[in-house]
This record gives sequence, C-alpha cells and structure tokens, in this order.
Amino acid sequence: MQKTIFLFLSFLLLTGCKNTSIGELNEINNKIIAYFSSEQAEYDNLSFNYIDEKEHKIIVGLKKNTKEEQEKFKKVVVDSYLIQFVEGKDYNNVQEILSVEDLKKLQEKITNRVSQNKEYTNFAAIEINEETRKVVVTLINNTEEEQKWFSENIVNSPYITFIKGGPYKTSK
Repeated sequence: MQKTIFLFLSFLLLTGCKNTSIGELNEINNKIIAYFSSEQAEYDNLSFNYIDEKEHKIIVGLKKNTKEEQEKFKKVVVDSYLIQFVEGKDYNNVQEILSVEDLKKLQEKITNRVSQNKEYTNFAAIEINEETRKVVVTLINNTEEEQKWFSENIVNSPYITFIKGGPYKTSK
C-alpha cells in the first residue's frame, strides 16, 4: 500500500506538478529568435519577445494582437503552450544602439527581401549611417504610404531611416 501511494505521489510530482524549466523556455524563445534572424522570416507583426521566468512563459508582443495574428504567428514561427501573446506596438523612440555588424545584417536582410520581391520598383538604394546607427533606405517615392508598405512587406525596424532619391539609371 505504501509503495502504491509513493508511486502515485511520484507520478504527480513528475507530471502534474512540474514547472516548466528555463531550458524549455529558452528552447522556444531561441526558435523565435532564430526565425527572425533568418532570411526566410516572413512575419512582420512581432514587436518583442522575452522570457518571463516568474510566470514560466514566453511573452510575445504583437503589434496587432488579434486571434488571427496569433494563429498566423503559431503557424509561421512556432506554436507552443508556453507562449503568451500581449499587445505590442510599432517601434518608437528606441533607446538601444545597434552595432555596425548588426546594422550590416539588417542591411543584408533588406537587400535580400527587396531582391526576392521582383515587382517592387520603389527601392533606390541602401546604406549604413554609422553616426546615427541607422540603415538608410532610399525610396524613389518617399511618402508615408510607401514607408508603411515597406515596413509591412519588406522589413519593419526602428533602425531604418527613409530618404527620397532616384530613380537611378545605369550607364551602358
């Protein structure tokens, strides 16, 4: 009888009463980071993500935190019961300064996305401004609507500055 009770209590401790380990949280969070670090990232609604060790959850901030966007995130990025979705926002007044290496990665990501989108004709040039620590994207038609389209379809980042330029012609 005591063995049966001991086995039952051991089973409860190992299954029902188990807290999520930091390793499990890191694994899911690292999947999110890896996805958004890859050039194949096609989801532009993420505002932030982090591990809440106290609640044993991965907090994912979505700019548009709707059921549809949550399901899209789960389908495209990662699906886990450890994720808690919260309202995020577009990037404004970012305090963090990126390294030049990180800016180069962002520049490369933008270049790859633009080259994959063959129908996009408003892109003129891209460069890094080391003084302001921003990637400068030159748009032929630099309107608010075009900037919004770029952010929604190419890359959304607080480290992008848009300027007007072009169209440029190549010499023969």
